[in-house]
Amino acid sequence: MRRRQYGQSLKSRPTSSSQWGQTRRNSGARGRLEGLAAVGTSLPTTSRRSPVTPDLPTVGETVPGYEATIWIGLMAPKGTPKDVVTFLNTSINKVINLPEVKATWLKQGAIPLIKTPAEFETFLHQDIEKWAHVVKVSGAQIGK
Repeated sequence: MRRRQYGQSLKSRPTSSSQWGQTRRNSGARGRLEGLAAVGTSLPTTSRRSPVTPDLPTVGETVPGYEATIWIGLMAPKGTPKDVVTFLNTSINKVINLPEVKATWLKQGAIPLIKTPAEFETFLHQDIEKWAHVVKVSGAQIGK
């Protein structure tokens, strides 16, 4: 048997929590995979069920206050001229709003969120604060 190298993809491997639920829907009847919960959709809340797997509850429905999302954002170096940031934001948002992009992302369990640079900056700072708190209360330490 040939060993898979790091970085190679598995065509059948789901890449998001919603896809795990989709896999459950497709193969659960045969007893191969049973989903317990999905992380949910993108912000503002992860307790919203994914349209890909509406019958699969979210973790947030069972664990009050649970919120963990995967997000993608584009950042520019500090000091980038505001007109450049505005141009990039507007251009990217146009692409994100294309029906074919939305459809592709939805198949992957992702829901695009459109944010202004100021909204994204606020979100980023809140996310950093949230995970800094999680690390602090967990007692996690680097190298331990």
